[in-house]
Amino acid sequence: MLTSIGLILAGGIFLYVGIRIRNHHRRLAAEGTHTQALVISSVEETDFHSHDDHMHKTRLNYPIVTFTNEEGVEVKKKLNSTIRSSQIGQYIDIAYIKHQFDGETEYEIIINTEFWRTQFPLIFIVIGAIMALAGLVRLIT
Repeated sequence: MLTSIGLILAGGIFLYVGIRIRNHHRRLAAEGTHTQALVISSVEETDFHSHDDHMHKTRLNYPIVTFTNEEGVEVKKKLNSTIRSSQIGQYIDIAYIKHQFDGETEYEIIINTEFWRTQFPLIFIVIGAIMALAGLVRLIT
């Protein structure tokens, strides 16, 4: 019974995260300014995580992009999405919304591709639905 409830809760969390990611990307794609950004470099960051009582190290490449905003100002920003190192020197489609916080300008940016708008959140939604259904089936039987 406890395992069933755990699966249902974990599935619900995955569903929630997938729907939030999908809605965030859709909102930025609909309301944001669309432009091309040049990937000028990438920053490699190392993520340490535990799996099977062993520490694992994952290297992720986050792109540094430059683009010209609506006012004609060149913006240089690190994105929160990872890329392949082969994309350095290439243009990518982005959507951004400019925010002002305490006199400072911040940009909310997404890589505007079908994968990030649809497929990536769908992975979370499908995993969440499967986990929740598995938990319900275990709870019922």
